[in-house]
Parts: sequence; structure tokens; C-alpha cells
Amino acid sequence: MPDSRNDALGAALGRIPSGLFVLALRDARGAPAGMLLSWVQQASFEPPLVTFALGRNRPLRELLDREGRFSISILAKEDRGLAGVFARTAEPEGKGPFDQIAVASTRSGLPYLAGALAYVEGRVRQRVPSGDHVLYFGEIEAGAALRDAEPAVHVRRSGFQY
Repeated sequence: MPDSRNDALGAALGRIPSGLFVLALRDARGAPAGMLLSWVQQASFEPPLVTFALGRNRPLRELLDREGRFSISILAKEDRGLAGVFARTAEPEGKGPFDQIAVASTRSGLPYLAGALAYVEGRVRQRVPSGDHVLYFGEIEAGAALRDAEPAVHVRRSGFQY
């Protein structure tokens, strides 16, 4: 039988809004790798820092920990379809998400979504284990607003699952 306290708490937590973002980096071969993020927040003005959380078992965590550099593409409201491309773990016909969309590169060569609302790039400064996720602090070194639109906002039915 479901625990009504957990259902109520899950519904309340799920109403905390978050944006939709794509974390991207390059693997050891230089190929783009990425995943959907929803827990991203600016955390400091000076230096400019953002925080983002990755599940402990996400394969991209090992790559991020090794490479240390990343970009985050900020999705617009009308780009919600891109979220599905990066939320899937396996792609049809062996195509990865970066094979299906227009990609650009930052000055330092990191991939970002060419059609995004904006992007930032930076380097991991700190990792903090936090429950079933790892919270990353990234120092932002560059970025650009690419177009003017409303950012995507996402809420979940339950705060206990994606």
C-alpha cells in the first residue's frame, strides 16, 4: 500500500520548478557526450559559479570527473522536444543525440546546442556527494545568450523520480 505521507511529500517536491539544460563535454576520443539536466542553479557572482547535480550512477560522471570541463546549454520553452533526445539512454539505429541536432563549439572546443537559448562553459571546481546524487560546483569561464526567448521550466509529478 502506498504511503500517503510520501505521496504528499513527493507531490510537493515535484512542484519545485527547474529549467531544462543539456550538459556536454568531449570524451577521450574527442566525440561529444551529453545528457539532460534539470538541477542547475547559479551559485555565485564572483567568481561566477553554477551548481548541478548528477545521479551517482550516471556514466557521464566518470567522464566529467576525468575531463573536468563542460558546457551547459540552456533550453528555451519551445525546445522541450530536445529534452527527450538527451533523456534517452539508447538511441535508435546507433545514433547518439549529437547526431540528431545542430551542434556548435565553444572557443575551447566544447560542444553546445546551436539552437539553445544560451550556453555557458566552465570547469569543475568541487564535487560534493549528496544523497543519491553528486553536487558539482562549476566555475563559469565563458558563455553567450544566443537568442531571446522564454526558458524552459519543468515540474515533476513526484519529487522522488525524474
